[in-house]
Amino acid sequence: MKNNKAIIIGATGGVGRYLVEKLLKSPFYSEVTVISRKGFPKNPKLTNIIWDDFSEYLLKNKNVELFKNYDVLFCCLGAPEKALIGLMYNKKKYEPIFQTIDYDYTVGVASAAFEAGIPHFSVISSSGLSEKATFPYIKIKWKMEQAVKSLGFKNLSIFHPSHLMKPARVEEKFFKKILLNFVAFIASVMPHTQKAITVESVADAMIKESYSRINNKTEGLCFYEANDMRDLIKENIL
Repeated sequence: MKNNKAIIIGATGGVGRYLVEKLLKSPFYSEVTVISRKGFPKNPKLTNIIWDDFSEYLLKNKNVELFKNYDVLFCCLGAPEKALIGLMYNKKKYEPIFQTIDYDYTVGVASAAFEAGIPHFSVISSSGLSEKATFPYIKIKWKMEQAVKSLGFKNLSIFHPSHLMKPARVEEKFFKKILLNFVAFIASVMPHTQKAITVESVADAMIKESYSRINNKTEGLCFYEANDMRDLIKENIL
């Protein structure tokens, strides 16, 4: 159980950065591979793969061989926050960004992982998805889930954070740090059904859930809403 190998795509985002940190500290993962546009600090367990052009490496060339011999692929891909804000007032400009990152890249990496024989695909999606949604973000995420489910993974974990909060990290600029921490505090005191979940908590839940898969306590397709993630973090799985 202590020699599992994980590969992460979307590692520079809010959840992805915490996920990398926690996997490198986990005694149950002996190797961690990160695919991103920029490298991470050196670590004996870490392999950095730099893709400066995801479309070329992932969609055109697919690189199935790269994904072989891993136990799990964690997918934390998602369009940047500014694109989500932009989507509210300029769909024509920003919708293609979500189509590319949240659908094309995510389904592309899932397809490559399945073809390479990775038994477990763990992906961050969103809550409240619908085929009939008028807001592009919701509809694109729905389409992504349908495509990934159709691949036939033995183990498929789909995480549905409702409001994803990103508290400030130490290196954030002063005023941004104040703003992020204030918003995170407000979210933390909201009613339980509406309460946001932090990016670090999502990372914790994804790792904890992967342990359950490793132990064969969980298998097949599972969805996790924010409350499920909070419960998962508290469980003594190992």
